[in-house]
Amino acid sequence: MINPWKKLSKASLFLEVLDARAPKATTSLTFHKEFKGRSKIIFLMKTSLADRSITRLWIRHYRSLGNMVISVDKSNPRSIVEARAALADWAKHRSRTRQIRASVVGIPNTGKSSLINALVGRKRQLTGDRAGITRGEEWVKLVDGIMLLDQPGVMGDDDVDLDAYWRRVCCGAVPEGDYDPEFIAMQLISTLNKFIPAWDEHLNLAGDDESEGDLLSRLAARQGFILSGGRLDKNAAALRLIKIYRKGKFGKISLEKPE
Repeated sequence: MINPWKKLSKASLFLEVLDARAPKATTSLTFHKEFKGRSKIIFLMKTSLADRSITRLWIRHYRSLGNMVISVDKSNPRSIVEARAALADWAKHRSRTRQIRASVVGIPNTGKSSLINALVGRKRQLTGDRAGITRGEEWVKLVDGIMLLDQPGVMGDDDVDLDAYWRRVCCGAVPEGDYDPEFIAMQLISTLNKFIPAWDEHLNLAGDDESEGDLLSRLAARQGFILSGGRLDKNAAALRLIKIYRKGKFGKISLEKPE
């Protein structure tokens, strides 16, 4: 079996993929520990699901720290063309005599395979809304001067705090079954209340009591999530709420801003 870390160690440039809705929370602590000091370019993915004004704040934030940062919407061909042009320009000013080896890295389900698909120009990788489905590996030409490892480097098992963890769950970076849906939904509801006061009206959940628990109860009743004995299945309601957020049904909502 090929050791993926051995392949990644050959890269001199890393394309670090972050979810635009929660860039800080989806930053891989493992990557920054294992490959500290290596050249990197930050890619903000899933921008079509994030608040544009907040994404612009993140771009300014990362650039102020000296990082090159590119936002990509895989459904927008222009953003892909601009990303490739930026990479070609980067390579032209870094090396004239050798091929730079690059790898796309990040935590699960941030859009790594989608980025490779878009940059390479063909669907080489499996993609989907769950963690850990990437297969295959080889080096392919990305632009003049850059060879790309056609297999994302998946960085997991970070020891993150609860604030980062629940945001990762909402972005789809944690497999179902590895978290408490009700706890995550409570955090999400609290954040939605801050950004979009009337968000619950989209699900016809508005009521006199706006506590997180009561919102989940109303959602369970509306969706018909009933357990034996007539008890409301708030766990199922929580999972539904998280999935609705992931699909952008509440609008373009980011989960954090630069500090």
